[in-house]
Amino acid sequence: MTGQEIHPVYGPAAEFAEHKVGHHITYRQQHDWDNEPQTYTGEILWVKAATDDSPICYIVAPDVPHGFVDHVYPGEVVIQS
Repeated sequence: MTGQEIHPVYGPAAEFAEHKVGHHITYRQQHDWDNEPQTYTGEILWVKAATDDSPICYIVAPDVPHGFVDHVYPGEVVIQS
């Protein structure tokens, strides 16, 4: 993936990121239907470049589909050893 790639919805690809498209990650998020943050897993579909308004963001297809992709920020990724 190069910085020249642009997704029609999410914008330019990040040139450098800890995780890449195709990686499978575990992350914690709280959706509108969650009473508290939950742990999810999914595959990264796109890595959106940081802008002045937002940090880098992983666009993730969750393993258990709920009808939407998740927008996962680096601080939400759970590092497993």
